[in-house]
Amino acid sequence: MTAAAAAAADNENNGGAVLQQQQQQQQQHLAPSLLVWYASQTGNAEWIAKHIHEDAAQRGMQSRCLCLDDHPQVADWASLGPAVFVFVVSTTGDGDPPDNATKFWRWLRRAKKNELEAAFKGRRYAVLGLGDTNYTNFCQTAKRLDRKLVELGGTAILPKGLADDGTGLEQVVDPWIAKLWETLPSHVVVDVAVAAQYAARAIAAAKASIFANKPKDQNADDKQKKDGGAAPAAKPSAAAATSSAVAATIPAAAAVAAATATTAAVANPTQSTLSNGSSDAIVAPANDAMAVDDPVRAAASPSSANAVPAVTAGTATSNLENALAALSIPPHHAPFVLPIAAPTAAAAAVDPTFNIAYFTATPTGERRSFEESRPFPSHLFPNPAAGDSDSSPLRFTSDRPFPAKMTGARLLTGPRALKRVLEVTLDVSELEWTARAGDVIGIHAPNPDEVVLPLLKRLGLDGEAVVTVTSNSSGDTASSGLPFTTAAPYTAYEALRYFLDLRPPPRKQLFQLLHARCPPESADYGALGAIVAKAPASLRPFREARPSLADLLATFPTVSGLSLPDLLQALPRLQPRLFSIANLYLQPSGEGDGHDGEGADVDDGAAAPPTPPSPAALREMLERPSRAVSIGFNVVEYASPHGAPVVGHATAYLEQLAASVAPTLSPSSSSSSSSSSSSPSASPVVALYPKPTSPFRPPDVLDASAAGKPLIMVAAGTGITPFVSFLCERAAAMGVTGKRGTAAAAGSSSAGGGKRRKLSGDVEMAEAAAAAAAAAVTTATAGADNAAEGSQSAAPAALVGGKLGPAWLFHGRRFRGAGGDGGDRVYGRELDAWVRAGVLTRHVAAVSRDGGGGGGGDGGAGVDAEMVDAAEGATEEEVVAGYVQAAVTRFGADVWRMVEAEGGAVYVCGSVAMARDVHAALLQIAMTVGGLADAAAAKAYWARLAEEQRYLKDIWG
Repeated sequence: MTAAAAAAADNENNGGAVLQQQQQQQQQHLAPSLLVWYASQTGNAEWIAKHIHEDAAQRGMQSRCLCLDDHPQVADWASLGPAVFVFVVSTTGDGDPPDNATKFWRWLRRAKKNELEAAFKGRRYAVLGLGDTNYTNFCQTAKRLDRKLVELGGTAILPKGLADDGTGLEQVVDPWIAKLWETLPSHVVVDVAVAAQYAARAIAAAKASIFANKPKDQNADDKQKKDGGAAPAAKPSAAAATSSAVAATIPAAAAVAAATATTAAVANPTQSTLSNGSSDAIVAPANDAMAVDDPVRAAASPSSANAVPAVTAGTATSNLENALAALSIPPHHAPFVLPIAAPTAAAAAVDPTFNIAYFTATPTGERRSFEESRPFPSHLFPNPAAGDSDSSPLRFTSDRPFPAKMTGARLLTGPRALKRVLEVTLDVSELEWTARAGDVIGIHAPNPDEVVLPLLKRLGLDGEAVVTVTSNSSGDTASSGLPFTTAAPYTAYEALRYFLDLRPPPRKQLFQLLHARCPPESADYGALGAIVAKAPASLRPFREARPSLADLLATFPTVSGLSLPDLLQALPRLQPRLFSIANLYLQPSGEGDGHDGEGADVDDGAAAPPTPPSPAALREMLERPSRAVSIGFNVVEYASPHGAPVVGHATAYLEQLAASVAPTLSPSSSSSSSSSSSSPSASPVVALYPKPTSPFRPPDVLDASAAGKPLIMVAAGTGITPFVSFLCERAAAMGVTGKRGTAAAAGSSSAGGGKRRKLSGDVEMAEAAAAAAAAAVTTATAGADNAAEGSQSAAPAALVGGKLGPAWLFHGRRFRGAGGDGGDRVYGRELDAWVRAGVLTRHVAAVSRDGGGGGGGDGGAGVDAEMVDAAEGATEEEVVAGYVQAAVTRFGADVWRMVEAEGGAVYVCGSVAMARDVHAALLQIAMTVGGLADAAAAKAYWARLAEEQRYLKDIWG
């Protein structure tokens, strides 16, 4: 070895020793790892948290990702050492934590101080909150968490971020995460070698970018010179900009080490063996020229494990074509081309760090046909009852749903209604779950084949090849970043049908992916680049239009080569939809199932009054596992701002299943009494799970002191469904349950009618007891006129020992009317029967269209909103013209008396806008009737009632 060589070697060794020494000194005050926590209701927080986790692992940090309710998995908090915690949490309802954080909050409330301090004292943390300013308590979960962490001695390393979904989460999320990457290397140990590889891949991809290699605009230079100025200074290249950005987020030692690795990476940017579009491609379509020729993708690709055996390609194409040929795709599932204006701003370079893949899909060599994957993929969602020691119904979760059979369905509205409302009955007898009033179930609605199969063809994915998806991160906790986990490997068809949201919220990352998969010379490349460059402002029109993935691919037709790992990385998980229980199907011991769907011919007439059950019998009835429950819902249909037809994901699915149970149910049905039930063998399967907790519950009828207080229910439209369950329990307490114990049989009609009606359960008994109970029920009159006497608050004599307090229902709908008008008076007959039996003390209906003749949208009643009269026909409701808040205001004296003097509770269920208007009405009542000084005092009053669980809201956007 020459002297020069020896000196060089010494320098290199010394340099390595210096770097190692610097790293050791730095690590002395650094946390060994990062723990990313999430609490997510709709999937946004989970998606962001898992991306932070995967990115952290790629950047050389030891990371783990858990939902907050999984905190028991940390058996010993001390074993974590000074690990840094990052929380990404959303807020749901009226400031409530998401479902997968309820156990965590209970632990925070009940755990001993020393246990909590062991977890959080001295803990460095960062909090990112997701919320919506359209709701009252914006980002309440994040704010409460931050306060609690400070109280327990935690130290924030970043100011908390509060992102508003109303204006676009990216406005806060993107800069907050960028700041996080700048901050974390000062707090968490970084593996220099891994960070260097990350930097090298990112810089290599940037150098290979079409924008980095694009010649500067000669015309712009010439114009500048002609104007008398010097040529503009050269702007930093995309590679230089990326190098600076990456260097800012990794330790100096890793940046130095990256320099050598970068040279080799850039020298051979197409070294990766990404699928070349031949017949062995699981991902890329056969005509995908971009598979090899796109240098950005080639430089950034970490793996070649996206191939499947070549022998499968022909079979896959044939099976897919056959499946497509059997479909009839309705307009609302056909791709819609969005009107995209020509770019007016410079396009962004492809973000190279985005192209570093998180996941790899490895073929198993097995195949699973489309038919085998329908209708319920039990191989992916195993029934935990077999061999599971946990017998609780809560063992069924969002990740392990229960396969319930749909046994009945009925249409609650008629042709005159602007929206169709359905009720479906679900057999939950094998769930061993006791459903109570106010309970909620989550339903997994798969993406329809009319969307999934055309997407498979458009993307060139083999939908029947089974693959194993793994994280490209190292370490034992790498799998915690996967978007979802299954009991077995899955196919691309199953991923798209059951797990991925194909109408995702428009995120910058998705457009970055589409941008990276366009030919550089295409117009789509420029348009998508401009959208990325101007995000988040450029995403606002997309948030309004809410296009599907198929719409985006139709709008940008040159996008190609999207792989299954690409989709797993860019698309959020498909979330279950939550539905309130309506009918509980309660019945005394020894009576029928209560969900056979058969009605009984019932004549109006007198009968003996109902006999209330004994306390022991009532408790047994309420605590017995439910055999069936029902849910009621609008079938969501609307047009996007650009005129594209859109249907609700879950409600369209449930309507389709309901049509198989009751073939007469259809959008064009002329009968509002369409209903049916199916045999168990023919019943379609619905994947569901019971929501663990629901604060939206009525006073317990088993608690005499609570049940004796007034109950005020305010709803609009299908917001009435949880109140049906409230009234089911009250009816059971009064003995008004019937031989089937249901609020309505599948054969009953809520919007239409005739002299003899198909009724059952609560309706049957309530009708039979009406004459006897009528004498005990106070005659309904205008509440304001009788407020001083308090007659409306008197409990009917038919109640159990006089213990149940009065129950008032204010329900908003569009149309006046009863009998056979075919309108939107949902659950009308049942409510009438409950009023006659004393289960419901007062039913006030607010109609926003006077017989359909009013103007102006849903409002515009065109009549005096103060008018109160009896509805036409044989009904037991009073009608107020206007929205539901007008009805609440009209009876403000009664509302205030029942709440303030008698200790009653107010429940509100419906849209955010409706809840806001009702809240305004309650504030006004507190001031005008209650005599509170001003709006601030009124707000404080209702806030106190909310804390006391006497003012509860179940609202949605």
